Amino acid sequence: MQHSRTQIDKLGDRLREGLVDAKVLTELEAYRNSFGPAYAHVCERLSELRHEVTGRPAKSTGAIVDKLKRQSSRLSQMQDIAGCRVVVEDIIQQRRALGAMQVYLDDPQVFDRRSQPSHGYRAIHLVASFDGVKVEVQLRTRLQHLWAEISERLSDVVDPGLKYGIGDPDALRFLQNISDSIDGIERAEGRRLALMAAMDGSRTNPRIRKRIKKDLRETDRRFFDGRERLTGFLQNVRDEVDFRSAEFQLETVA
Repeated sequence: MQHSRTQIDKLGDRLREGLVDAKVLTELEAYRNSFGPAYAHVCERLSELRHEVTGRPAKSTGAIVDKLKRQSSRLSQMQDIAGCRVVVEDIIQQRRALGAMQVYLDDPQVFDRRSQPSHGYRAIHLVASFDGVKVEVQLRTRLQHLWAEISERLSDVVDPGLKYGIGDPDALRFLQNISDSIDGIERAEGRRLALMAAMDGSRTNPRIRKRIKKDLRETDRRFFDGRERLTGFLQNVRDEVDFRSAEFQLETVA
């Protein structure tokens, strides 16, 4: 069934106002299902790039309603009804993956949430279109993904508003500090790239090349040590929050 923009927005208005009955739910389910072919197409193209793809062909009913109530956008403007995720090791691989995705997904819209993080959230989002249907792709580094996992888990255990920059101030400050630390690692990786490019451009000057090599070795040492420590810390935090979440669920059941 083809949905017009007017029909979609009227459906969104009823969901936002809480006017939910069997007919509304049936229409919403049909609308959600309409994203299936586009989602499958995007996942197939990403798999051709040898990426491991995770995600969901349609946002849950509850998540759609929550977003409509939280934001002023129309249902037809919601770009993440269908969404998938690709996680790569670091900034270098993220840049390479972005370039390949822009080709394989036919010039999708790109939103770089590293330069303007959303409440600490860092990633690159792409919005691809297939037969007029939009599918969001989240492209994250491993550190960016760990931050997102911690944010999701803290939202479940401490305060659901944390994902949207509201709620417990200590938890918000903690998430922001982690995000700032990830930014520091990413900047260090940028310096590595700049030094490697400078070394490639200094082949005719041995003295300059020798100095750059020395700087690159020191930068590499600080970068890899810092990334390893931060990765281990974030993994421990994620596991600890998982443990607290399990305890909370057991107490709730009891």
